[in-house]
Amino acid sequence: MPQPRRVHDRAPGRLRRRQPAKPVSLEAGFAAYASQIQADGRTLVYRREYRLLDPLLPASRYDEALKFFLAVAAEEQQSLLLKSAGSRRP
Repeated sequence: MPQPRRVHDRAPGRLRRRQPAKPVSLEAGFAAYASQIQADGRTLVYRREYRLLDPLLPASRYDEALKFFLAVAAEEQQSLLLKSAGSRRP
């Protein structure tokens, strides 16, 4: 099974999230998706995992599959607002 994808990015100074980044977990009978974002000092770590559990779906499950993949696509388009931990602006 492939390892979850991890993306690391470095930024100047310490980072603080201006808004909480909630972990996401999407489950469908044929696939699963999970993502999580963490800020640790100057490192931003984005973890995501996509698991295909059943690669063959009958046409009758097309709407269910479309809904799942659209939800995954929407999740991956989310943005995260960060600011420097030293900033005094709200």
